[in-house]
Amino acid sequence: MERGFDVALICLNGHIVNCSSHDYPQFNKKFCDACGAQTIEECTNCHTAIQGSYRDNISFNYKAPRFCFNCGHPFPWTGAKIQAAHDLAMELESLSNEDRQMWFLKQQRRCYSRSILIMSAATPYGV
Repeated sequence: MERGFDVALICLNGHIVNCSSHDYPQFNKKFCDACGAQTIEECTNCHTAIQGSYRDNISFNYKAPRFCFNCGHPFPWTGAKIQAAHDLAMELESLSNEDRQMWFLKQQRRCYSRSILIMSAATPYGV
């Protein structure tokens, strides 16, 4: 087995299909079983392999990279998040100040409600 990094196989939505696609090709899939998206193992911009797990370690904490280490281009899953954030910002810019304030308050309430739910689930008897 070679030393260094293996190549990762990741779907277009960012789900890791195989972080050691060359060493363990039996786990490779053309499509993601979580969402059905096509999988890739190289940057769509410069065609450099997506860096996978380091071969000397068994990696249970591998995370899909957000940007190509060779050219700096965002991977498709990062680009989709950037586009969604941009679209949301553009939508907010078209709102009046009053509507924007109401939207932010609603988001804060949703976050607060989720944190209360998480905290109550993490403590015995919801206390």
